[in-house]
Amino acid sequence: MVAVMRRINTLLRGVSQKTHVGGANGGHTYSSEPGMLHVVDMFGFENSEVNSLEQLCVNWTAEQLQHHYIQSLFSSTISRCTEEGVGPMFETAPYDCSPCLELIGGQDSGLLEMLNEETLSPRVSSEDIRIRMRRKFKSNDRFIPPAGSSSTFAIRHYCGTVIYDTYSLLNANADTLADDIIATFDGKVCKFGFVAHLFSVELSRDLLPDGTARGQMCRITPAYLQQASNPDNEVATTYVQDYQSNVQESLCGLLQAQQHHVLCLSSNDKQTSGHFDKEVVGQQIQSMAIFETVDFMQCAYSRSQMFEVFIERYSFLVSRVGSPRSTARETTEEMIGALVGGALSDSDVADDSYSLGTSLIFMTEDLYQAIEGLRRDRLHTAAVRIQATVRMFLCRRQWPHLKFSLRQAKLQGQAHTQLIGGGEEARVNGGQITYSVRNYSIVGNYRVGFPQWRTMRCQYPESGACLLQAGEEVYCLGRSQKRGYLVVEHGGGTIHIPHHYTELRLTPPNSPPPTGRPQPHTSDL
Repeated sequence: MVAVMRRINTLLRGVSQKTHVGGANGGHTYSSEPGMLHVVDMFGFENSEVNSLEQLCVNWTAEQLQHHYIQSLFSSTISRCTEEGVGPMFETAPYDCSPCLELIGGQDSGLLEMLNEETLSPRVSSEDIRIRMRRKFKSNDRFIPPAGSSSTFAIRHYCGTVIYDTYSLLNANADTLADDIIATFDGKVCKFGFVAHLFSVELSRDLLPDGTARGQMCRITPAYLQQASNPDNEVATTYVQDYQSNVQESLCGLLQAQQHHVLCLSSNDKQTSGHFDKEVVGQQIQSMAIFETVDFMQCAYSRSQMFEVFIERYSFLVSRVGSPRSTARETTEEMIGALVGGALSDSDVADDSYSLGTSLIFMTEDLYQAIEGLRRDRLHTAAVRIQATVRMFLCRRQWPHLKFSLRQAKLQGQAHTQLIGGGEEARVNGGQITYSVRNYSIVGNYRVGFPQWRTMRCQYPESGACLLQAGEEVYCLGRSQKRGYLVVEHGGGTIHIPHHYTELRLTPPNSPPPTGRPQPHTSDL
């Protein structure tokens, strides 16, 4: 995916531009300049039998992206309509993910922030985390605290309730690696230079000068800190902090881009082909607000444009645009009225499919698609007309030469004949060539008809069982329907052999045939 995106952006913007590629679980750098293509792959929602820190981060990211999707599609449209004084026709968003996001990733009071503090603090156990979570989040309706001495807690996500285990949260968040493993990637031992380069910071920081291990656990330096001016003085970080940094960077890139959402459904939980689980698919449809999205696209004002943009894009679709003294709002109102009442009168566009605000025109999806379709048709018709005019001009400019060529061809009259190899004949009539098989051969000044005797020039076939030897005389009955072949008697039947494998046996016209066969008919040319 990274290579494909880099190639596409190179073609779009040139080789000097940066590329934004990566999943929501950790993308890397990213220029938000126009003309760049960005892809964020939402890897879905996870609910396994045992859920740990990895599943918590994955589900938090899914919650973030779902919240962003709802905000960009529903909430922003509703708020924009309210600001413009237009009824949104769709009052509320399906649900609000903010409480769950605040519980998990709150800046000062979130679960992940608390986990970071406990991980960087010495002598903290899993029991301390459970006690602190129970005390801090007991009033949050999205949090289900551990029961008694249990090491598990639950969170109510938009997709359902997920149970997490606190036993391995600290070790997983520390994200450390034994330095004796890092020592195996030293350039003196490891011949794979690329891997040694990946661990260059750890090799110089955590190992002894001779490259041996100290016998301690080391934190792997994240990629974005490896590019810092002085990575040796970096502040201690955790896995969650690096993960949050990457997610926030991806979301910032989304906010600055023109977004296109693709929603995917899994047919079953077992990842098997050809199996459709109705309950699993129904739960995904409900949790991803697909029904609400369809209703919103059909009923609400899902499209909006500035008056100036609307006039510039669609002014050629109407015969007359407002007077020079008209405001942009008046011109837009006149244009949309002319389109709905004129060119789009035969379509199934409702009268209330648009509304004008103070600076924006709001349209339903049906009206927007109808106007865009009309625009495409008009542009196609104009392009065809331009091409026809240019071709007419070129044809008229070349007509005198073409007329002279046609007159010369007509004066030539009868078709002339050209003999070509292999007994075939090409007839040229009015510039068109047609091929026919002639029933004779030409030798010197003689025309030799069929049947005729021929001598094999070489063995046939060249490989495999030999049917005819070189120098053997064969009796040729005529031309084959297969181009370039002759029909030859052999073993009580006939076979088809290539013409160039044989040559005509030069027998005087009055001499008897060698085997009692009739003599070929010859005549002068």
